[in-house]
Amino acid sequence: MDNKRIINRDFIGVIKDEGGRFKYDEVEIHYPRELVAAIEAMSKDDDCTIMDVQGIFLKYYPKQTINERFYHYIYPYSYRCYCKSVADAPEFCSFDSYKRSLVNQGGYLLRNNETPLGFESQEAYQKTTAWLCDEMNIEPAECSNLLRRNFSRNIIRYIYARNYHETLESIKSSVLIYSDEKSGWRTVSVDFGGGLSVTISTNFSFPCNWYIDVRVYLNNIVILPYLDSVIYPSTQWQIFHNATRSFEKEDRDTCWQSMFLFLVDVANMWIESPQRFVSKYIVEEIKGAVSGLDYILQSSDEQLLEQFKNFPEGEKRTSYVGEMLDSTLIETEPELTVMFEKSDKITGLLCFLHLFRQLSEFDSSVCQFIDKLTALNEQMSPLIESKLLELHKQIQLNKIEIDELNKAIRDGKSRIKVYKEEHFREFEEFLNLTGVDRKNYLNDKPQFAEVYQKYKSQKEQIKELKQDFDNKSAHLCTQKNFMKKFKECQKRIETYLT
Repeated sequence: MDNKRIINRDFIGVIKDEGGRFKYDEVEIHYPRELVAAIEAMSKDDDCTIMDVQGIFLKYYPKQTINERFYHYIYPYSYRCYCKSVADAPEFCSFDSYKRSLVNQGGYLLRNNETPLGFESQEAYQKTTAWLCDEMNIEPAECSNLLRRNFSRNIIRYIYARNYHETLESIKSSVLIYSDEKSGWRTVSVDFGGGLSVTISTNFSFPCNWYIDVRVYLNNIVILPYLDSVIYPSTQWQIFHNATRSFEKEDRDTCWQSMFLFLVDVANMWIESPQRFVSKYIVEEIKGAVSGLDYILQSSDEQLLEQFKNFPEGEKRTSYVGEMLDSTLIETEPELTVMFEKSDKITGLLCFLHLFRQLSEFDSSVCQFIDKLTALNEQMSPLIESKLLELHKQIQLNKIEIDELNKAIRDGKSRIKVYKEEHFREFEEFLNLTGVDRKNYLNDKPQFAEVYQKYKSQKEQIKELKQDFDNKSAHLCTQKNFMKKFKECQKRIETYLT
């Protein structure tokens, strides 16, 4: 067994209220380590069987003490693993059922649906086992070893799960929050007092995804990572309404501990220094977001484009220029992409305007950032209108060019049809030939050779026209998408500032 301490195996992470101050603590899980070590050793010992593992387990946990059929428990699987949400109680077996399991295990390995479930005699058992081993090209004891290893792995998981839940039941009433192992969606609300509360939303192993999201509320007003709304991609506006902080990017231990330490910092700061709390989690976030938008508006398209292209992964929350909406559009539509990034980020922060106004009651300096955000959007509005007019003209011109290309393609196809109808017999004869025969046929029929050359030239021209048509159609589709997005930006200004 490894020596690394693992959350929900060796300890449960908790937050405790210690007389008005909050503390992160690790409650030890006292599971029988010597039993786990013994089972792990037996799992690797091919002289042992599943019956031996079962015997040592029952010395610690007699059958009459196993009251729960299963426990909600994901470890040692990742929180991303699907359908690994429970640790089942062991299914004990007699020697006869053990023998049947050997054949079932071999049958499973062979994908054999006609495996016999029992034996008439010891000889029949040996013959069947020999047959399985021969088919699988494995040693005679391998089926037994597979059963032992699987049983050992599952029974160790059961030991972890049982002791986790027994420890949890003994501390639940004395802690505010604890590290969980239950799969699916779950939301827990905690009131830290003084108007400060949080909700913790988790999703483990269903469907093959996981996260821990924390929303902090002050007098029922949610506090969000406003600076992130400027840094991260514009397509993810909705995620900023989901959480004050998200912890899904880290491993399970770091994730839980980071979340607990964040909550302890938030709660204790609010109790000890409300002004410092407001400055850190409200004023600085709003100030950073608005300053970032001012920087983006004042920067040239060339400056922003260069920074968008070379944005380093490690600079999140330290740079006002973050990831692009769609990196592929940097190459194909650089001007539109940069303009949209400006428009979307500057108008997007208006979605939080009602929260800013509510939060200004905690610190009046927020009002100046509201005024600045309003001014930035007033500057942005005519730029968006101008871009919409420009796009509209480009779209109309593009449509005309596409219609002309479409007509040219139709005309070309008509000429090809005429060539083939007027020289039907020659085309039929020619197309049935190959290689040198085709060349000789054209030499023998110079008049058809001239028609065929026009036919080939027309086909090549149509191919080029179609390529041009496809490119312009794709460009038109992109222009329409940008048109729609710019209108959404314009609508935000009209909604929040009029």
